[in-house]
Amino acid sequence: MSQKFFTVEEQTRIADAIQKAESNTSGEIKVYVNTKAASGDVVKDTALLFQKLGLDKTKHRNCVLITLA
Repeated sequence: MSQKFFTVEEQTRIADAIQKAESNTSGEIKVYVNTKAASGDVVKDTALLFQKLGLDKTKHRNCVLITLA
């Protein structure tokens, strides 16, 4: 979905910024572009996605999921 929302250049810049931020911490950063909430509730859908991706089970349990809706 992000391919339609962000240009290739923007995607590269975002990935580079995430990589730079992650290199300074043990935390993990994930970005998700939600163009339509499945349940109509973005917060609920994001929480479910967080669990579905196993982000609540990372090594240090310090992952951040940034959802753009």
